[in-house]
Amino acid sequence: MQEKTSKEKLYSLYHPEVECISKGKVHKKYEFGCKVAIVTTHKEGLCLSIEALHGNPYDGHTLPQAINTAEKLCKSNIKEIFVDKGIKE
Repeated sequence: MQEKTSKEKLYSLYHPEVECISKGKVHKKYEFGCKVAIVTTHKEGLCLSIEALHGNPYDGHTLPQAINTAEKLCKSNIKEIFVDKGIKE
């Protein structure tokens, strides 16, 4: 039986991989889904890689893995990246 304090909650019968992601914002405290890392080309918008990130990892720790995955799939080195403010060095 699932209770408020249960650690392994099921949020969707159709998509059991859905997780509760704490946003910490006043207007939207929680979101339900799964974080993803998406790498696209800047000019053409071609998708180089998409990766599901389960367990709600910190945004700043996901960039190296996303770049590495895209480089392996494309067999090319990425020379320049653009990121949002969630990525801090």
